[in-house]
Amino acid sequence: MIPRDFIGVTVDTCLQCAGIFFDEGEVNEIRARGGNVAFQELDELIQPTPEYFALEENKYRKCPSCVATMRRYRYMYSSPVFLDSCESCGGIWVENGELTKMKEYLEGQKLTKTAPLSPERDEAVATLDAIAIEQHAKADRAHRIARFLSFHPWS
Repeated sequence: MIPRDFIGVTVDTCLQCAGIFFDEGEVNEIRARGGNVAFQELDELIQPTPEYFALEENKYRKCPSCVATMRRYRYMYSSPVFLDSCESCGGIWVENGELTKMKEYLEGQKLTKTAPLSPERDEAVATLDAIAIEQHAKADRAHRIARFLSFHPWS
């Protein structure tokens, strides 16, 4: 993994597969600083090496930051894009090409709205989305801790 600066946010990139690891909050920071188009720009900036061949999809990905098992989830709950999230450190793994799909999904969502969105409302929606994702991750962590404690009685 190689750290790269993109519009003032340092992200970790894989030189082989062009995957990108975002620390907690960095996806939303990039969207806030560069808009939806920043996702596609970053995706186009990071390209896999010519000799890279994608291996069969691994059911469980390990977090590049803390080596915990990551969990797959659907971006924005209803998009066709699946990302990997680390419940331990809050990081997100985005495979090559998924940032462009995220941008296309967000742009498609804007087109389905009947009224034009103001920049303030668009920013508020992005903030609420970020809060919802964060709350979902916290609830997941709490659920895992509760399950762990229920299997290990303390005496």
